Amino acid sequence: MKILRSLLALFLAFPAAAQVRVVPALQGSASPSVAAVTAPAIAAPSFAATPAAALAPSLLSAPAAPQAPAAAVPAALPARTVLGLRDDADRLYAALADIHSREKANETPAALNALKRALIVDFDGVIAGLPAAELQEGETPRARVKVLRRERAKAERADSPLRLAAVSGELAGLQLRVARELISDASPVAPKAFKRNAALWSLVGAHNSAAASAAEATRLEALARGEEVFGDGRPYVVWNRWSNIHAELEQAARHARNGRPAEARKVLRAAAATLRLAGRDAADLKAAAAFEALAKRPKSDALLAAKDLVPHPEVKTAGPVPYEKLSSALRAQVHALESTRADYLETLGFETSLRHAEALLSSPRPTAADRAQARARLSAAAEWAGRGRVEAKRLAARNLEGAVAALDRGDLKLAALHSTWTAATLSERRAELSRIALSVRRRLLSGLSA
Repeated sequence: MKILRSLLALFLAFPAAAQVRVVPALQGSASPSVAAVTAPAIAAPSFAATPAAALAPSLLSAPAAPQAPAAAVPAALPARTVLGLRDDADRLYAALADIHSREKANETPAALNALKRALIVDFDGVIAGLPAAELQEGETPRARVKVLRRERAKAERADSPLRLAAVSGELAGLQLRVARELISDASPVAPKAFKRNAALWSLVGAHNSAAASAAEATRLEALARGEEVFGDGRPYVVWNRWSNIHAELEQAARHARNGRPAEARKVLRAAAATLRLAGRDAADLKAAAAFEALAKRPKSDALLAAKDLVPHPEVKTAGPVPYEKLSSALRAQVHALESTRADYLETLGFETSLRHAEALLSSPRPTAADRAQARARLSAAAEWAGRGRVEAKRLAARNLEGAVAALDRGDLKLAALHSTWTAATLSERRAELSRIALSVRRRLLSGLSA
C-alpha cells in the first residue's frame, strides 16, 4: 500500500494528468474546428517501451472488441457539423419538392425560372462547402455511395460508433453531390420528372445519413467526456507484448487438422483482433478480414496458406497491468463508480437509439421499414425506462408511451418530437450521473492519497 500511495501522490501532484485521459480510438472526434465531411486519418497511439506509471485504463473501453488501427479510421465529425448537412438536405428537399409539385401542376416556365435559379445557387453553394470527393480511379459518386452503404452496414453490425459516424458523414456529402448531378444535364436519368424524383430520394438519403452521423458523433463526444469522470485512480504500467501471427496460424491449423474447429476459430479470431488493433497497414486489415472468413470453416491447408497474407508476422500490442488491489475500505467506492459508469453507458446507448429514431421519423419520406425500425427503438427504450425508479427514467417512460401512441396513429411529427424530448431527458440524466461519479472519484482519490 505504501508503493500505491507514493504513486498516487505523484499523480495528484500533476492534476492535468490525473484528470484527463483520451481514448485512442476517439481521438479527433470532438474537435470543434472540423467543417468538412471527412477528416485526416487519426495518428495511431504510441506506448512507452518501458514500464511507466499512468492512470488506470478506461472503464469505458471494451478490450474484448479492439478497434481497427487508428490510422485506418477517419475521424468522426462534431455532431453540429453533420447536423448542418442534414439541415442543408432538408432545405434543398423542400425547395426541389415545391418545384416538382408546381411542374406537375403545369405552372408556366416563367413562373418557375426564378425558383429553379435559386435552387441551383443554393445547391452549388452547399456543394462548394464540401471537400473533394475521395473517389477511386474511374469511380463515380453514385458508385461510391453504394460502397459506403455497404461499409455503413458493416459498421452497424459491428456496433462501431466511430466508423459509423465517419462513414455516414462522408455518405451524406456524397448523396448531396449525387442529388445535384441528378438534376443536371449530366444526369443518367432522362425525363425531367424522373430526374427530380431521383434527386429527392438522394436528398432523403443525405438527411438520413447526416442524422445518423450526428447521433453517433454525439455518442462519441459523450464517451470522450465520460473518460474524465469514470477512472478510479488506480495506477498501472504498460507492458508491450509481442505476438507472431504465423505461429498463431500454425496453431489454428493444428486444431483444425485434429478435429478441433472451435479451438481453431478461437485462435483465428484472436489473431484477427490483434491485426485490427496493432496492424501496420491496410494489408493487415485485409488479412484480419480473411481470418474471420476462414474461421467459419477452418481448414488446415487454407490456414497455413494464409501466412502469405501477413509478410510481417511480429506484431506488438500494449496492455495495462495494475499494481495491487485496493483495500477493502475503498472497494465499495470503486464498485459505486463502476455501477454509475454502467448506468451512464446504458443511458447513452438508449439516448443514441432515440436520436436514430427521431432521424427516421423526421425524414422527408419515411418508409414503412423506417417506421418499423423507429417503433422498435421507441418500444425498447420505453421498456427499459419503465423499469427505472429515478425521475428522469419515469419522465422518459411517459414521453416514450406518447411517442409510440403518436406513431401508431400516424402522427410521425409528434412521435419525432417525443423522441427528441426523451433524448434530451436522458442527456440530462447522464450529466447527473457524471456529477455523482465525480463526487465518488474525489472521495476515492482522497482515500488513496491519505
